[in-house]
Amino acid sequence: MHTFPDQVSVEYHDAAEPAVQKQFSEAIEEAQRRYWPYPLVILNDRMAAAGEVNVYHISRLIRQELAGE
Repeated sequence: MHTFPDQVSVEYHDAAEPAVQKQFSEAIEEAQRRYWPYPLVILNDRMAAAGEVNVYHISRLIRQELAGE
């Protein structure tokens, strides 16, 4: 993401992969319990959004996180 050079790492993980299911088991289990749709957006190890990947929304979440809000 060019908007936040050297500040943010953005990664994609496919929840269909067994290794990803193991790594993010808590988030996946919570999403299943709450009937949250995929994709899941996790920011600093906490659920930030579910059901949609919107670059403007994610950018706003990142800006808030960097500002300490």
